Amino acid sequence: TPIFNPQQKPWNIGFFTLLLITNLGCTFLISFKIWYTEHQAFSVYRSGRHLPPVVMIVIESGAIYSFSLAALFADYLSGSPSQYFIIDAVSCI
Repeated sequence: TPIFNPQQKPWNIGFFTLLLITNLGCTFLISFKIWYTEHQAFSVYRSGRHLPPVVMIVIESGAIYSFSLAALFADYLSGSPSQYFIIDAVSCI
């Protein structure tokens, strides 16, 4: 059976929703932990930066992946044939 079988649509919607929520939550928690650690260590080295480059990389990576998942989810719900191209691209990200 194909992955986009109409009988599996409720399961696929739940899967995409949980995947997006998990990704956003993990990105936020990892970014917050890095920021908090840097904030605690600020008094030691006084770099003057507000966010270390690592936090920006984590946030940007999470945003790119979350946007890709949101695009896939929207295309899946609309029944657009572009969902097949996006699902192939998401697996590479």
